[in-house]
Amino acid sequence: MNLSLTLASIWVLAMSALAFLPARRQKAPVVLLLVLLLPLLVMLVSDFGAIALLPTALVLLSLLRRPIFHGLKRLKRLKRLTGGLR
Repeated sequence: MNLSLTLASIWVLAMSALAFLPARRQKAPVVLLLVLLLPLLVMLVSDFGAIALLPTALVLLSLLRRPIFHGLKRLKRLKRLTGGLR
């Protein structure tokens, strides 16, 4: 197994272990793992090419789904309050 797959496996195990912690104790380690995720995803895509791009993009979107949905709701609310972009 190459380095990127090994690191990705360790990352998945670490993220899974954090799920068992109470929510208030998850924040700092999860932020650290999210920061480490981007270089790891770049390594995976560089090692395996475009075939790895879709699964890695889905992983990233899955982890960031709540902030993305929150941002979209805010954008819709802002658009509704201002009457849209003119």
